[in-house]
Amino acid sequence: MACAPNPHGSRPWHEYVRLQRITGEETYSDARPSLPTAGAEPFLGILFAFGTEIVKGQRHRYGDFGDSYVSVVEFSPEVRARSILVFGKSGDPKSPYYFDRVPLYAQGEFKPAWLTLSEIKVHLEPAYHPGER
Repeated sequence: MACAPNPHGSRPWHEYVRLQRITGEETYSDARPSLPTAGAEPFLGILFAFGTEIVKGQRHRYGDFGDSYVSVVEFSPEVRARSILVFGKSGDPKSPYYFDRVPLYAQGEFKPAWLTLSEIKVHLEPAYHPGER
């Protein structure tokens, strides 16, 4: 699989390839917010891999498939890990977690992966038990 040529001439990758989260009823559009990304086609073997879709009439290409979760783990006496979800941990467009990870992913960054109960408790938002709400 080869990358399609850039039909808009020579411009930086991040100005051409974008991340935009859409629902099943929407199509990618230059009129809606999107973020540049350092990601690229999976065949290149890069860490932040995604394929793009060309949408007729649009200036940008939009990430359409690829990694949904990326994690790196250091197996040492004290295991450490970092991870990232491409978009966010919610599929609800009204949720603050719907698009919250995109800025990190777009910059090729990770967030800490909390592995111990004490790490999780420090970062835990209000907890509840089923039936309490």
